[in-house]
Amino acid sequence: MKLADFIQDNLEIILQEWETFAASLTPAADTMSTTALRDHARPILLAVAADMQTAQTSREQKEKSLGHDADASHLSNTAAKIHGELRHDVGFDLVQLVAEYRALRASVLRLWIRQEVSQDAGDFDEMLRFNEAIDQAIAESVLSYSNELGKARDTFTAILGHDLRSPLGAILMSAHNAASHDLPEPAIRAIAAIQRSAKVMQSLIRDLLDFAGARLGREMPMHPEESNLVEACHAALAELMAAHPGRTFEFEHDGDLGGFFDPPRIGQALSNLLNNAVNHGNRGQPVKVRARVEAEELIVDVINQGEAIPPDALKAVMNDPIARVHLPGGEGSSGLGLGLYIAQQVAKAHGGSITAASAKGETRFSLHIPKERRVVERKQPT
Repeated sequence: MKLADFIQDNLEIILQEWETFAASLTPAADTMSTTALRDHARPILLAVAADMQTAQTSREQKEKSLGHDADASHLSNTAAKIHGELRHDVGFDLVQLVAEYRALRASVLRLWIRQEVSQDAGDFDEMLRFNEAIDQAIAESVLSYSNELGKARDTFTAILGHDLRSPLGAILMSAHNAASHDLPEPAIRAIAAIQRSAKVMQSLIRDLLDFAGARLGREMPMHPEESNLVEACHAALAELMAAHPGRTFEFEHDGDLGGFFDPPRIGQALSNLLNNAVNHGNRGQPVKVRARVEAEELIVDVINQGEAIPPDALKAVMNDPIARVHLPGGEGSSGLGLGLYIAQQVAKAHGGSITAASAKGETRFSLHIPKERRVVERKQPT
């Protein structure tokens, strides 16, 4: 009997084995009914059988073996996709999800071979097609599970960032009230340190919320207006100078730097680039900021001295908000955090970009935004 026919004729036996194995995957399975344990097993098996019965060219077989059918565009509402989402929702981990398919594969082949008294050359092709179909189902389930996991993580990040704002606000308010009293010098210095640290935390939480919002598909709220880039640079520098009184900053600007942009957002991007320069630059060298206009584009260069970032590592940090890079002569790895990612999102929202270059002991991140109006005001998502 053809393997595809065997699967269709023995669905209940195979499903019982699936259910028995799924029930052993505790603790997630402890409170699940038979229906929940079987989940989308029946349509998955029928889809596998149908796939095996569909004519397939050698090219199609190769494409499937390379996993090209498992990309996001292929996934609509297949049984395997929904199975991955539901297994995530009930608490299965990724290892348990894959283990279900491993057990299913073993069960089907064992039952089929047991009833096949004699084997022939065609059986090898049957098993090959079966394994391809199962691998395809695994890929769909794992991808959808991973997507759900990412959404859950980003939602948690957003909730965490939101809930941290209230206690942090209380800290800042208390520090402000305390600073208004006549206190000895040591107490004044302590309060100033609390205020600086709290403001840094406030900035980090803002970035965290923006990051989570972007990952969840929300547009960054923008409120552009006629502004001047020099003022935005001065504000960002003042913030960094207060947070890092021991560091030296140099600011140069040239040309008409008036434009149409969102001042707080541009300030956020500049603060993030400056923080990056302070954290990863040579402490004995100044952080340089240069603002200029070029071909109807406003540009701000933030430059620090220190170990150059290798090209491959620079590409990684430009594309991955949590990338870790290994710097020459350094120990371990270093991450640029969310700051660069948020700066990129701000630039993109203005129709601009962030560029980077690092060589001969100098690293430069540049913010580019159009001078003329290219952004559309958007309401903050609720």
